[in-house]
Amino acid sequence: MYKLSDFMNPPLDGNPCFPVEWEHMATASTIAPTRRSTRSPMTYKPYTLNPSALPYGLWIDIPFRKRGSTQIRSEAKGRGARFCPAAKGAIKWWMPQNRLTAETVDWLNSHEMIRGERKAPVFNPNALKVSDIDLAYPFRVYLAVPFADKDIAKGMGALWSSDDKRWYFNATNLTQHRFDEVLKKQWVFSFHGVLKSDPTHTATGVYFFTEDFGGAAAPAAPAAAPFVPTVWTFVKNGLIITMQTTADGCIALDSEDQSHVDGIYTKDEARGTWNALLADGWTLVS
Repeated sequence: MYKLSDFMNPPLDGNPCFPVEWEHMATASTIAPTRRSTRSPMTYKPYTLNPSALPYGLWIDIPFRKRGSTQIRSEAKGRGARFCPAAKGAIKWWMPQNRLTAETVDWLNSHEMIRGERKAPVFNPNALKVSDIDLAYPFRVYLAVPFADKDIAKGMGALWSSDDKRWYFNATNLTQHRFDEVLKKQWVFSFHGVLKSDPTHTATGVYFFTEDFGGAAAPAAPAAAPFVPTVWTFVKNGLIITMQTTADGCIALDSEDQSHVDGIYTKDEARGTWNALLADGWTLVS
């Protein structure tokens, strides 16, 4: 028998299985039980790597608690896969650009692991200042250093964390000058420690990359102001005619007098009707 998740899980290309108007079919009690063998299997679309335009990375779905998943996970990590616990959504493993080879992509495709390209994170240089850090507590400022620049980071005094697979600064080596330099290079990844603004003195995380992470997103564009129509009312002998602007720049006429036909007019047509109404003794009251 179908489960609700069979209907609602999105396919690999990110599009829903059914249009919105079909969603009621998934919960309708009148659906007759159907043998699973009649369901069309969801097919995997292999990813094609373009060597001349490599993406920032690829999101990959590493199997968990399935037969052979331990070996697959180990090989993925050996090929350079990284885990991002703060990533939005269920997919948190990704393969960075500098580890994308045709052979690795073929291996990922063979296990049907690729779920899409990862866009480059958006850097937020205003996420934190050194003066915001409460130096009375341990902290780390993690860096996202390109592999080609690892020697530069080391020369700047950054330390390497084998557990986190990242370069970082802490209270022993972070200076304002170094912080300014890595900000210019857009290497600052996240801060983990205590802020002076936090009265509870609890450890917190501030992410400098706002896309795919828990940092503050860019403010949404303001919504367009709602269209407010303008209405003019004419009266004569107890009858009323209204002319109202429409959102597309036309004029809608609504008449209680059979000598004037209801309808949508252009501005030029409405102008002629306006003059005709005044000439015919109609009074503009609003």
